[in-house]
Amino acid sequence: SFPGGAQDDTDPQDDANGNMTIDFGFVPVNSVGSSVFFDMNNDGIQMGANEVGVPNVPVQLFADLDGDGTPETLVGETTTNDDGIYFFDNL
Repeated sequence: SFPGGAQDDTDPQDDANGNMTIDFGFVPVNSVGSSVFFDMNNDGIQMGANEVGVPNVPVQLFADLDGDGTPETLVGETTTNDDGIYFFDNL
């Protein structure tokens, strides 16, 4: 028994009853983010109270749309928050 009166659909996806040409426009949404911080010991890892985030740093995100290894297309711009954190959403 299925909830709400639903029925089991055992039809294969590519049979005559299916229409695989319909595009609902569902696109996965991704985010990219990190932080800008004072790296007191130059190890690339933010650890300890001395390695604080840097606020108000402009950050740009570029894409390599033609696959040549050189990111040339500006995708977004943002600024780090009070803790040095930034995000690019809805990518």
